[in-house]
Amino acid sequence: MGSYLFIDISNRTFAIELEKVDEVLKVENFSIIPGSPNYVRGFLNLRGTIVTMIEMDSLIEKEESNKEFNHLVVLHTRDSEEDKVAIVAHRIMDVYNLDSEHIQEVPEAEDESFKKFVEKMYVDDQKSAYIIDINNVMDLKEE
Repeated sequence: MGSYLFIDISNRTFAIELEKVDEVLKVENFSIIPGSPNYVRGFLNLRGTIVTMIEMDSLIEKEESNKEFNHLVVLHTRDSEEDKVAIVAHRIMDVYNLDSEHIQEVPEAEDESFKKFVEKMYVDDQKSAYIIDINNVMDLKEE
């Protein structure tokens, strides 16, 4: 199936396809734009490219998060290295090669708003993670 970066967001483990990850940054300087949606933590000037910082826990919990975060995972998609978004992460865990036989659907018990941003779930004997739907996260920056 491929390699995935595992991150912690609000005590939940998420996986991001490694080939979509440009870099992982320590949070330093970013700008907050008044009136932005609650899931936009801010904007980062990354070597001349403005990158929207998406806070997944605000999307999942439907309320603004004031939790401290330490890392940004900068992603690209849609066949463009220039189309970028950053996901706020509380902790970077590790990179794992995932076996496709352990991929399953997201449980029905999860909220529909949560499932919009999660493609599938990975579960084996040692770890589990929600696999982030990067395209739906990227769509947020255009709203």
